[in-house]
Amino acid sequence: MRYALIHFLMFSPETVTQEIYWALAGIYAVLLFVSATSIFSLHSNFWVKLAWFVLIVALPVIGMTLYCIRCMIYADYSLAKQFGFGFKNTKQSKRSNIAKPTPA
Repeated sequence: MRYALIHFLMFSPETVTQEIYWALAGIYAVLLFVSATSIFSLHSNFWVKLAWFVLIVALPVIGMTLYCIRCMIYADYSLAKQFGFGFKNTKQSKRSNIAKPTPA
């Protein structure tokens, strides 16, 4: 397996063996299982869950990437704010700029 992995990383197409294909299939199966478990534990309706699952099965790389981004945004919105995707609440910012009267 070590020989096959070294030659696979060297991008030599004639040395890609059957073990590489089995390893890639195993990795995909694990990622699909973890994604499906996460999807079906969401607190949303069945059709939303089914749409995410079909997207991940039909377009594995794109679907899993989009679902990962969705999970990061919903799990910790402060992460999105750090990257500049946050929105300011205009009502709060106006209130904080108004001077409060001080008692005499």
